[in-house]
Amino acid sequence: MALFDIASIDPLISAAARMLKPEGRFVFSVVHPCFNSSNGLIRAVEQEERDGEVIERGYVKIFEYGKSHVYKGQAMLGQPVAQNLFHRSISTLLGAFFQRGFVLDGMEEPILPETRAFQRSHFDATYANIPPALVMRVRPAGAPAE
Repeated sequence: MALFDIASIDPLISAAARMLKPEGRFVFSVVHPCFNSSNGLIRAVEQEERDGEVIERGYVKIFEYGKSHVYKGQAMLGQPVAQNLFHRSISTLLGAFFQRGFVLDGMEEPILPETRAFQRSHFDATYANIPPALVMRVRPAGAPAE
């Protein structure tokens, strides 16, 4: 998750391009930029009646996804001091890798289970169908695909 903690990711990606073996892979995870941001983010819960049962459903509204920005936030609930977090869209993140000759060859959006509470996270079971993280794998453009 470090890419959201780094002001400039360009030096890291340049170093990875130099240091990876030709068949190497660079795997990274970030808080999912589509569902985590400070400027213009609303997390809400609504109750819905379905077949005589009341169900709580969480959702996320985001208004400034495409704009890179820095904001103060908590990586974990209860964190003693807010830290700088650097929001970047998926295209901004991947564009930095593409400019240095990488190609995307894997991506996951893990969904958390609906049955347990997630301690120290903004994403509890109410938001179980919204991926809190994004995991991507890139490789040098000339490296063979798996």
